[in-house]
Amino acid sequence: DPLRLAAQARAVADLANCTVTSGFLWKVGGSGLLPKHWQRRFFVLTDDNCLYYFKSPKDLSALGLILMPSFTVTLCDKAENPGGRPFAFKAFNRENDSARKYILAAEDEKEMKTWMNVLSLASIAFGSGKASMA
Repeated sequence: DPLRLAAQARAVADLANCTVTSGFLWKVGGSGLLPKHWQRRFFVLTDDNCLYYFKSPKDLSALGLILMPSFTVTLCDKAENPGGRPFAFKAFNRENDSARKYILAAEDEKEMKTWMNVLSLASIAFGSGKASMA
């Protein structure tokens, strides 16, 4: 997966000069034999509209990367929310139904609205107007 390889080459510190916002969110993870469950992850949105996620703010390698342009950010459906975590929302690729859907949750309503707003702007390539894997 080229996105995973690009993500693994980035540390949180590498993104300091291009960070738009960052902080902890909950993300639904698990695949294969593991049931879907919530994991706390540190997210960094960069000015080229890429959303990186890490286990912690000190990590030297990102776990993943989401190219936000072409994604839509909306509130989460109950069926997509394991355990019914409050303040949940999703990001899905509006141009590719088979692409991975990300289910995320904030700690409170204000934080959820803030993340949904900045991710929605990134999804329409607001900012530098480019998304790259460089």
